[in-house]
Amino acid sequence: MSTSTTTSRLSGFREESKHQNREKGAADRLDPTTRGPLLILANPLNELTFGDRCPTDVGALDLAAFQEFWLIERGDVFVTPRPMPRSFIEAVCKVTGVSEATFDIVDAGARPEETVVEALQRSGAVRQLRQLVARRPGIQIRACGVDRTVVKLAAELGAPIEGYSEPIANSLLDLIYQINTKDGFRRIAETLGLPTASGFTCASSREAEKVARRLQRHHGAALVKCSRGAGGGGQFSLDRTADATQQLKAFLKQNAALGHCFVVETLLKPKSEPTIDVEITAEGPRHLYIGTMEVAHGAFQGMAVPASLSGRALKDLRDAADSIGRYLFERGYRGFFDLDAAELEGDRLVVFEANVRRTSTSLWDAVLNRLFAGANSPRVMWTLASTTVDTVAPEKLIDVLAELASASTSPSDRKDISLLTWTICREEIRIRYLLGGESREDLEIRQAHLRTALDSSTRIYQ
Repeated sequence: MSTSTTTSRLSGFREESKHQNREKGAADRLDPTTRGPLLILANPLNELTFGDRCPTDVGALDLAAFQEFWLIERGDVFVTPRPMPRSFIEAVCKVTGVSEATFDIVDAGARPEETVVEALQRSGAVRQLRQLVARRPGIQIRACGVDRTVVKLAAELGAPIEGYSEPIANSLLDLIYQINTKDGFRRIAETLGLPTASGFTCASSREAEKVARRLQRHHGAALVKCSRGAGGGGQFSLDRTADATQQLKAFLKQNAALGHCFVVETLLKPKSEPTIDVEITAEGPRHLYIGTMEVAHGAFQGMAVPASLSGRALKDLRDAADSIGRYLFERGYRGFFDLDAAELEGDRLVVFEANVRRTSTSLWDAVLNRLFAGANSPRVMWTLASTTVDTVAPEKLIDVLAELASASTSPSDRKDISLLTWTICREEIRIRYLLGGESREDLEIRQAHLRTALDSSTRIYQ
């Protein structure tokens, strides 16, 4: 299966302003970098999200890995699992104003079942990486997920992991692994007195089936979740009439790679599913943003920022994030985490998951701040979503998308921020897009226009 990815920017600016805007360089809009060089390890496939088992959707993981490239700066080394298309590299360099001659890219040549670190070791590319690191005094490692393989690589390269002045202790690594599982998070949340859905941890599929049947009888429905997984995958719901045995067998067959430890909970009917993103530095935790997740059949589809959340539920979410943040900070964790929750009737809130790593949404928040958040610029509203287009002529559809592209990047253009990434797999094009604007109504209109343009161009070329 051949894949190609490119990223572009769209805007609604008037035609006469396009060429003028395209000639503006990043130096005109970005503050000088205040950080030293980074080794950016694009490893969305890691032991925190999937354990030692590889998911099947490698194309989606490549898309998540390539997005990290938006934060490239002069002097960096970017490690990608598989080759990034020239068009994508050129687009990012054009928008950010970072010359390709000022950084290095290392292709790990990962096989579908390999992590980036495993591929570096197998292919011998780690030797090239060692040379690049040696030429950059003070370089630090930034990874999507800081697992044991990343810690081992950091020791081999003699480069610290971003945020840590000393090697990460085994006890902290154990905690990071634990809290990134559904059952581990439940234990920690309950220890901290945080509200969670009624449920149980099950060490086998037989036990999960028994608990699911009991919750069906008493509560009418149940939710069965694999302990590890990302993006809302690895879970299914049972209503009162469902056959737990047959559905569980089918589920296990489809998700065998995710293991046989489960969390079984009462199925909730939330009003919304808010999430809060937090960064922990040497000074302590700080909230970055609160968004509302868009979920279909339990799977993450996108997010809108800021969240439409208020009152007690908003306070409870912030308080819960503070509790988790303090817990991680006191034990030495430095980096990002997000806390996912469900808003229920009566302004109640329960928490159900923490992703203690860099996620796609924290990445895009950083990109928006880098490109558009000047000293006097208010934070923009933004929405992140995905769609899939089937077409018999994907190259022609990409031409249509490219014609919409504009490189207008002045901070005053906050109302027309758009970042578009797509992946081609045979005759299917997956598209992930971020739109920024000044109001929710503006975002809804622009999202509808984008989808209309995609649908129209698909019909033309079929």
